[in-house]
Amino acid sequence: MPTSLPQLDDLKKKNPPPFDREEAPAKPIVTLQRYQELEQHLRNSPADGDAYLELNRIYMEQGRYFDAKRVLDKAMEHLSDDPRIVFAWEEMQVARSRQLLDAAEEQLKKDKTQASRDNRDRCAIDLANVRIHVCTARMKRDPNDHELVLPLAASLRQLGRHQEAIDALKSKKDFPEIRARVCLQLGMALMQTEKPLEALSAFRQAALYRAPPPPEKIRDKALELAAELAEKLGLLDSARRYVQLRIDANPNDTTLKQTLARLSRKPAIS
Repeated sequence: MPTSLPQLDDLKKKNPPPFDREEAPAKPIVTLQRYQELEQHLRNSPADGDAYLELNRIYMEQGRYFDAKRVLDKAMEHLSDDPRIVFAWEEMQVARSRQLLDAAEEQLKKDKTQASRDNRDRCAIDLANVRIHVCTARMKRDPNDHELVLPLAASLRQLGRHQEAIDALKSKKDFPEIRARVCLQLGMALMQTEKPLEALSAFRQAALYRAPPPPEKIRDKALELAAELAEKLGLLDSARRYVQLRIDANPNDTTLKQTLARLSRKPAIS
């Protein structure tokens, strides 16, 4: 079964919002008359990009992804060279795939059959493939949009394409604004390809970069994984160091203190 996508690869685009946004937008009330006006207008003026985008925005905000797909598929017939239309069409593809996955997961909660599990897994695979397609297309259009490597690699890892994820992440490792997040994912991918020492190095880099320092959540997760991996490798001094660094940032965390005490009692492997 495909694993769920990590929540560590959020994109922070300015406008419009990216497909990886976590919170659903508010759903404003739109009058039926406005739907009708836009639909009628587009029948008469099928090359009006602004009208397509407005109608699509209404449907997306209302969660009506089937209607959004219909509108944007029509827009792509007439305006496939309009970057606004292409971007919105990609957003819709991801949103529609996510909607199908959410529905499949809800169905599985009600009907825990193999057929429901298979359908949920198919929908998860489809969403990952759509994300890969969208990220790849956007990276070709804008090679300087380095953050796209994060959802791309997450989706590749979800499908078990770990070496492709590693190669993609390594290609973006030197960009300061994303390198901590890149190294965290890189460590995860290296663990899945049974390269624990390389994974440990990646986690250490994700946690200990100085300029710029990593986001707090990224640092803590990287130290957590580094400590767990160092312990498995018998590198107890390193494991204790990583746990202590977590305690320094979270001095009231009793669980971390208990972990450090356990590691301190553990004999070194001779």
